Amino acid sequence: MKIPEISTVGVLGAGLMGHGLALEFARAGYEVAIYDTIAAMRDSAPERLRGAYKTMSDMGIAEAAAADETLGRIKVVDSMEALGATAEYVLEAITEDLEIKQAAFAELDRICGPDVILASNTSALSPTALASATNRPAKVVVTHFFIPPYLLPLVEVVPGDGTDPATVDLAARICESIGKTAIRLGREVQGFVVNRLQFAMFREALSLVQSGVVSADDVDKATTMSWGNRLGVFGPFKIADIAGLDTYQFVCNTVFPTLDNSTDVAEWFQEKVADGEIGAKSGAGVYPWPEGALDDARARIARHALFVFGGGMDD
Repeated sequence: MKIPEISTVGVLGAGLMGHGLALEFARAGYEVAIYDTIAAMRDSAPERLRGAYKTMSDMGIAEAAAADETLGRIKVVDSMEALGATAEYVLEAITEDLEIKQAAFAELDRICGPDVILASNTSALSPTALASATNRPAKVVVTHFFIPPYLLPLVEVVPGDGTDPATVDLAARICESIGKTAIRLGREVQGFVVNRLQFAMFREALSLVQSGVVSADDVDKATTMSWGNRLGVFGPFKIADIAGLDTYQFVCNTVFPTLDNSTDVAEWFQEKVADGEIGAKSGAGVYPWPEGALDDARARIARHALFVFGGGMDD
């Protein structure tokens, strides 16, 4: 349910994340203006929005009968000026390129009213760097959603050096008003929280394969068939409490000195990239990816997320 301070949201970018976020805001009762600099994206947005809503209704996430009402709250506009004319809160969801985002933030800063918060969905770029392109650093913040936004509930709310705490609070409450769980970072850090945790694990996984301890396939099996299953229920600190902090202290003292701390990416992994074996989009990576395999993988991830976050598990 929308908060009383904000009634109209602007979404910059009508791609995978942008149109999904527009739907989430509209479902919560906000009026949404969405704009993309690419005309073809603007033209196809209504069809893609309706298709995405149908997918959500087919999965039981959204009510099919509410489609017209929800989609009626979303207006595709044809200029940045039109986006900023009525928006009381703007969320940017364009390409992950600092210069392109800074140019967009500078334009939004010029167009939008002085009290409008400018939020970014970036997964890694610095909110301080984005704010440097504006005259309102106190009102610039990162709200990092995850794909697919209609299934995954987490949002990382990240302040820049000059972000007002009131901006962080309002951005978090807006995210919570559309059914998300917002975590508020006390300060910005490279990679935020999720990517730092994810890539700390990935660095050790690379090292184990590089050193010949285990195959990549067995790393994946070890992850999904043991502690990865627990992480779907509890985070690392609650799991540590369950196991016993004394036990964890012993293991930490034993294992920490042996963990990989290299700042270089494992050679075998770099060779994959150099050879053009970059994963599903090239047909091969660590694994072969024949036609249709990526769609199957995405569907499996969506089914799992729906089971975990869509009511398939008891609290």
